[in-house]
Amino acid sequence: MGDMKLHFVIFCFFFVTFLCAAVPPGVWPQWRGDGTGVSTETNLPVKWSAASNVLWKERVPGFGWSNPIVARGRVFLTTAIYEGQEPPLQKGPPAGEEPPQKTIQRLAMCFDANSGKVLWQRTVAETPPTQGNHLSNTWATETPVTDGERVFFMFGNVGVFCFDYEGKPLWQHKLEPLKVFSNWGTASSPVLDGDKLFLVCDNNEQSYVMALDTKTGKQAWREERHERSTWSTPLVWRNTKRTELVVMGSSYIRGYDPKNGRELWRLASENAGGGSRGGGGQPPGKGMSKSNVMLDLKAPPPPRPGGMGKGGSPGSAAGKPKSGGCKASPTATPNLLYVGMSTRKSEGELGPMWAVKPGASGDISLREGETSSKDIAWHREDAGSHFTSPLVYGELLYVFTGQQGHPLNVFDAATGETVYQQPLGSARSNMGSPFAFDGKVACVDSDGTAFVIRAGREFKLLETNEVEAMTWASPALAAGHIYLRTTSTLFCIGK
Repeated sequence: MGDMKLHFVIFCFFFVTFLCAAVPPGVWPQWRGDGTGVSTETNLPVKWSAASNVLWKERVPGFGWSNPIVARGRVFLTTAIYEGQEPPLQKGPPAGEEPPQKTIQRLAMCFDANSGKVLWQRTVAETPPTQGNHLSNTWATETPVTDGERVFFMFGNVGVFCFDYEGKPLWQHKLEPLKVFSNWGTASSPVLDGDKLFLVCDNNEQSYVMALDTKTGKQAWREERHERSTWSTPLVWRNTKRTELVVMGSSYIRGYDPKNGRELWRLASENAGGGSRGGGGQPPGKGMSKSNVMLDLKAPPPPRPGGMGKGGSPGSAAGKPKSGGCKASPTATPNLLYVGMSTRKSEGELGPMWAVKPGASGDISLREGETSSKDIAWHREDAGSHFTSPLVYGELLYVFTGQQGHPLNVFDAATGETVYQQPLGSARSNMGSPFAFDGKVACVDSDGTAFVIRAGREFKLLETNEVEAMTWASPALAAGHIYLRTTSTLFCIGK
C-alpha cells in the first residue's frame, strides 16, 4: 500500500510537470502523451519485431482503435464486442454502414504494465447502436485519459465513464447520439486541463465542445459550434502567454478559454469559403455577455456535406464531394501552434498548414495572398496532412502524409521552409501519428511496420520494425517500454 501511495505522489508530481513540458518518463496519460507525441524516455528499444524485444503481449477481446495510456504501472484502453463482429478493414467503401442490429458491449480495460495481466475490465454499456460506422473504424476509437487519480473512458455517441484505479465506477455522463457524416463513426478523444475534461462532438446535426467536471462528471460549460463532422482530438496548448483549448474545424480552427469556453480566436480553414477576414477581426471585449462575445465573428452556416460551395465542393478534390472534416489534430510548442489539414487535396497530397503565435485574439484569418501576420508566423498550402497529426521535435516539423508512396516531409518549425522530403520505401498508409524520443522520430504504418529515423536535417533511417498486424493506433511510451496496439493484440516492447 505504501508503494501505491508513493507511485501516486510521484505521478502527481510528473503530471504537474508535464503541464509545462513534454511528458516525463513513466507516464503517458492521454492521446499522444501530452498531445504532441514527444517523450523524454531515453531507454526505449529501436529494434523490435513480433518475436524480438517483446516483453509481453496480450490478446484484447473485440476490436478498438483507442490508444493505450500508461500511469502508475497500469495500461488502460477500450474495446467493443458484438456477435458476428468482423475485424476493421484497411480501406472500406466511401460510406459507412448502417448500425448493426446487434447489442454492442463496450469495455473499459486495465492491464498490469509490467506483466500484461488483465487487472480489471468493466462493461460500461451494452446496447445496440443508433448510428452507423465505417468498416475501417471501430466502436471503441476514443483514447482514455487519466489525471492520476481517475481514468476517463469515452465512447462516442454513448457516454463518458469514470473509474478509479481499482476499477470502481465513480460517475458517467451520457452523450446524445448524433449523426456523423456518411456513417463514418466517431474518433475524437477527450483531453484534460486541471479539473476539467474536454470533449469535441462535431457531427452533422449539432456540433459542440464541452467541459465536464472531473470529480462529478457534471457539465462545466458547453459551446455550440457551426461545424460539420470532424474527427481530430483537441489540444490543450500551454503557451508562453496562457493556456488554450485548440479545436480543429471544417470552417474555422478555434482557440477557446478552457476555464469557461469563451472563444479567444478563430482562423478560417480551407472550407470556410475563402481565407479573408470577416467581421473586422475585432477581439472580444469586456462587458460583453458570453453569448454575444463573438457576434462580430459569427461563422457562416456550414455547407451541406458534399455540397458545392464557392470555388467547388468543400473538402473535395477535382469536384468529388468529401466531408471536409478534419482528422489530423493540432500540435504545438510553447512558442507556436501548428494546425493543418488536407481534406481538399487528392489522396496523399498535403494541404494548408498555419503556425499560430501565442496571444491571438479575434479573427486571425489571413487575407488572400498573405503568408504571415502579427498572429501567424507562417502559412503554406502544402504542409497539412489528412490523417496523421504533425510532430514538432528538435526545431523541425515532421509531417507523414498518411498515404502509401508519398514521402515524409520535414520543415523548419520556425519558418515553414522545406528541409527535406524522403520516401519511406515499403511504407503503407499511416493512420497512427508519429512520435519522438531520445533524438529519434518514428511512425507505425497500417501494416504494423515502424520506421525509426534519426531526428535532424538529414534523413537517416535507423530501423524498420515489423509486428505484421494491422495497426491504426498510436503507441504509448513509458518506463522504457513501447505499448503498441494492433487489431487484436496489445504489445509491450522493451529491451
